Amino acid sequence: MENKSKSWVKDLLVAFAGTTLSIILTFGTSALIDHVNRNKDRRMTALMVLSNIESSVRSLEESDGIDHIFEHPENYAGNSLSEEEVMAFTGERLQAR
Repeated sequence: MENKSKSWVKDLLVAFAGTTLSIILTFGTSALIDHVNRNKDRRMTALMVLSNIESSVRSLEESDGIDHIFEHPENYAGNSLSEEEVMAFTGERLQAR
């Protein structure tokens, strides 16, 4: 009888350890994949922003030149970011490093 009791407790502990390990592996792997994807998305966003800036500068250079943007800056302010948005973006980038 005592042998059956020890066997039952041992089986219960093994099942509990296996279940716990599988949960840790599942959530740990999911968190790792999310972290990697988030970093890829951040990098892709930064590259897209740089590409957009480059194409804007090229189009300005090809048009009347870049000097006229400083003569009437109110014409170009419609798509600009607010100071808070710029600070939030740069602060997030600095924290990621």
